[in-house]
Amino acid sequence: MNLAKIRVALIDDNILFRKGLKALISSFGAFAVQADEDDAARLIAKLKNAKTVPDICILSSDALMLNNNQALKEIKGSLKNVKVLVLVRHYYEFAVYKMLYDGANGYLLKDCQPAELKKVLLAIHATGTYWEPDILDTWPNTRKSDYTISKSQAIVLSFCATNLTYTEMAERMRISPRTIDG
Repeated sequence: MNLAKIRVALIDDNILFRKGLKALISSFGAFAVQADEDDAARLIAKLKNAKTVPDICILSSDALMLNNNQALKEIKGSLKNVKVLVLVRHYYEFAVYKMLYDGANGYLLKDCQPAELKKVLLAIHATGTYWEPDILDTWPNTRKSDYTISKSQAIVLSFCATNLTYTEMAERMRISPRTIDG
């Protein structure tokens, strides 16, 4: 029986890491690396006229021709139905939450074992997502909250997910930057 392989695309600006990751994923048997590039814009351009798009795109945190979240948004907007796994060098809670908010289907630390990478790729392909339970337990939309925030606090929090400075946030809300800081 000839089973179709799970198509994967890779984005990382470090050629040695990207080629090593490509060889590793190809060795898993169930996967075929369809494309690899050093940034999201080039990958999207390469796949724009392809007959098939990848099932999963692995976005490395070093693929920074665009910042990770902008690259993630471009991939999700341009390559419909592609699931994105973000590989990160270090765990930063805010960055992981921002990736979740922006549509990432999972994240994994770069220093994981090959078997863990394979498990996560299979899980994302089968279920659509893979998040460590401790991440979902602390994600505000997945647990019951014992506190409430005001409308203004919610607006400030939404601005925190952008690249606005406190001064720019304050100008948009017509309050002082010190109020934002507080």
